[in-house]
Amino acid sequence: MTDSQNLPAPLKEAPPPAITTGSAYVAFVLGLCTLPLSILAGIPAIIVGHRTLARIRKSSTRYNGVTLAKIGIVLGWLSVVWAVLVVATLGGISLLVPKVGESLATGRQEAARDMSLRLEEAIGEFYRTYEDFPYPKEGLAGHRLLTRGPIMAILMGEETGVSTYTKVNSRDIVFFEAKRARPHISLKGFSNGITRNSMTITPTITLWDPWGKPYRIRMGAADTYGDSIIIWSAGPDGIDGTPDDVKS
Repeated sequence: MTDSQNLPAPLKEAPPPAITTGSAYVAFVLGLCTLPLSILAGIPAIIVGHRTLARIRKSSTRYNGVTLAKIGIVLGWLSVVWAVLVVATLGGISLLVPKVGESLATGRQEAARDMSLRLEEAIGEFYRTYEDFPYPKEGLAGHRLLTRGPIMAILMGEETGVSTYTKVNSRDIVFFEAKRARPHISLKGFSNGITRNSMTITPTITLWDPWGKPYRIRMGAADTYGDSIIIWSAGPDGIDGTPDDVKS
């Protein structure tokens, strides 16, 4: 056996250690920054992440960082999807809010018109019963009255503090009824119903429209019953004679 046969086989050279490319860290950090910055960091994270993966695949040098780059890409795309959902939601809300406002306004107008018609029917029934209008006192024919105080007590058969002989509704017939008004925070009062103030000697009954104002009544403005009762709400602006008035 020769000496050359006794020599050990040459050791194979160990490959150089893999290094982590800096762009992989950049993609990862940008992905983490999508939490506060959304797509401002998400889109750069996607771009840097894909460039990093392409560089690692093409390079003959051993690089680590594939996992970091992929995490950055995933977080970037999640931020994009989240941004699209937020924009779509806000856009839907912006379209919905005006429609909701219009629906509420229409509902209030319908409620005011319905209440005005009910009040007109109640006064008409009173007229047919007593052959007169429910004036709280003399000299009010054709004058504007508010649905507050004596006139509501007359129509609801709740006149108090007067004798039977001086009652306008001497038989205490209930011509009109309505639900209790709801407290309305924005109006700082009540709306769409009846309230009773029992803190006074003679309880005051008020019928409120949907905008927190009493309805208006005018009776006896013409010779015939059909044209002599007018009920209306002053509408959202609370001013008589404007286009938003709601009449019976």
